[in-house]
Amino acid sequence: MGRDEEEESLPKLTPELWSAVIASDALTSQVSDPRLQELIRSIDSAPDREAALNATARNDPDFAAFIDTLLSVLDDASTQA
Repeated sequence: MGRDEEEESLPKLTPELWSAVIASDALTSQVSDPRLQELIRSIDSAPDREAALNATARNDPDFAAFIDTLLSVLDDASTQA
């Protein structure tokens, strides 16, 4: 399966969930960190993005905190929908 096919099979954020992500002050604050931005770019450009994501989440406390915040925002927004 190629990268494009893989991406098509992944779940997508609904407009409501995307709005919750954008509206989150905590996420906005976290993603303003240049080091976190570089980590995200590195994961996105990795040959195996899932492995890079998992390794970064295990090894970088700031990235793990970002993921926790993101999941919390998405969970809160999906229970309100």
